Amino acid sequence: MRAKLAADVRTGNDAWAGYQMQLAQIRAARSTISKEADHALQTPVACADGASAVPLGSVAVPAVLVDRLRDAGAGRAPDPAAAR
Repeated sequence: MRAKLAADVRTGNDAWAGYQMQLAQIRAARSTISKEADHALQTPVACADGASAVPLGSVAVPAVLVDRLRDAGAGRAPDPAAAR
């Protein structure tokens, strides 16, 4: 009975350690993505010769295009109803 309890405790501890490791990886990736996204949104975009540069975050993008980019990033086929 004690051996079973000890095995269960070890299994639980191993699972907890694995969870904590994954959580740390997610937090690290999330902080990196946030910095990159912030930098990308602050990067000036030159629209045309003679035009003033604007931050990417201030460029209006239609929602349907944003949805298509999300679908492409997730490997999903675009929603045909959204194209209408």
